[in-house]
Amino acid sequence: TSSSPDREVTTAATPGLPAEWQAADIGTMSLGQGSEAWTEDNLTVASCGTDIMTNHRLIYREFTGDFSLSAKVDLLQPTAHWSKAGLVIMAHLGTGSPKLVYAMSGMADAQVQVRASEGGGSDAMTTPEIRSPGWLRID
Repeated sequence: TSSSPDREVTTAATPGLPAEWQAADIGTMSLGQGSEAWTEDNLTVASCGTDIMTNHRLIYREFTGDFSLSAKVDLLQPTAHWSKAGLVIMAHLGTGSPKLVYAMSGMADAQVQVRASEGGGSDAMTTPEIRSPGWLRID
């Protein structure tokens, strides 16, 4: 666990994930630590966070330069109306990090959320034509 004034991050060695990938709980998990399981072509993630912008389970790796991310969300078991699964780009692991989130929602349409500045508020845009199961991509 590491912390600073704006963040609490719990990282753990994650056997079974590809070598360059790691796992972390960002912020405070309301019901305990998250978990993940990786098989050849499938990643299953469980999280107990309350808000993808501040409290969530993150499977991550560092990128520099240009990159592209894609994920197929096959199943999202909603525990709340705004439960989410998807792709996140963050400047750092802090809860106030500038970030871009493109995620499927548990009981609503997919959504793009952006926090443009450190500790700032977030803006959201709904993409009603995209629902689980479906593909997400950030270029």
